[in-house]
Amino acid sequence: MCTAKFKVVRDLRDLLKKKLFYNSFCRYLLQSNLKIVNNSFTFLVFSASFATKSASGQTVLMIVMASVLVIWPIFLGIFLLKKKDVLDEKEVRQKFGTMYHGIRIDENAPLLYNVVFCLRRMGLVAIHLALYKQQVFQIQAFLYL
Repeated sequence: MCTAKFKVVRDLRDLLKKKLFYNSFCRYLLQSNLKIVNNSFTFLVFSASFATKSASGQTVLMIVMASVLVIWPIFLGIFLLKKKDVLDEKEVRQKFGTMYHGIRIDENAPLLYNVVFCLRRMGLVAIHLALYKQQVFQIQAFLYL
């Protein structure tokens, strides 16, 4: 109702809708990937419980979050490769520019940089959790990865 009367409000709404939601969510998933993956998977390995309603709620929330984090690199790679031809358009750049900011978009290999980045971080967390009692093997696996 208010947006129909005032062009400034409508323009601000459109700007926020285009810029903030997609770009900020994508940037958050890329920048905080290690922290989020570590927290959610560590919780699932060591503290997951369905004993009470609150513990069940936390566990279900972490399962959903872990699922999103596992799907994120796959989605990122498929999205960037499928949209490769339109990534330089202004509208796509405004919505999803942080997914490929600073990366050459004319070839396939550079587009997969963030995919490898996220998968490596998941690998670090997996090594940490799988070998948490064998520090020597942890160090060797970290050096290999």
